[in-house]
Amino acid sequence: MHRADFGFSVLPIYLKNGIPFNNVTFTTLIREIFAENKVKDAVELFKKLVREDICEPDEIMYATVMNGLSKRGHTQKTLNALCKDGNLNATINILNEMKQKDIYPNIVTYNSIVDGLCKLGQWEKVTTLFSEMVNLNMYPDVRIFTILTDGLCKEGKIEDAEEVMEHMGCRA
Repeated sequence: MHRADFGFSVLPIYLKNGIPFNNVTFTTLIREIFAENKVKDAVELFKKLVREDICEPDEIMYATVMNGLSKRGHTQKTLNALCKDGNLNATINILNEMKQKDIYPNIVTYNSIVDGLCKLGQWEKVTTLFSEMVNLNMYPDVRIFTILTDGLCKEGKIEDAEEVMEHMGCRA
């Protein structure tokens, strides 16, 4: 019916009767919020579900979010927000969904994802993203070199950080 407000009004009845919320419940709500063109509200609900561990998003929920965002041109913004929230699993899943639909992130998105991966010490994933960027003819900018150098130094990988700085000098 494209009335997400009706869906939200049913949630207290679920609580009162001990009916647990699940992915179907929240995916339906997110889909309807997007249908009402309330992108910010849909994204906030999705982020809250993930951040507060209310439910573990599945492929259908990710696809619903990707579909809603893609139709409205907000995909990059959401990936950046998820990275900043530290939810890299959701970010990687959405990134993979994007690539399957031939929607590729820009340098700003890659910078955000690399920053999050560096903070978690996920160096293999950083390397994979770098290779992916180069394969897409998207070359690292000063920001991404700074992120890498900072992350490597914080982990005591000074020689690796120096190597990154040498590459940065070659790119300048």
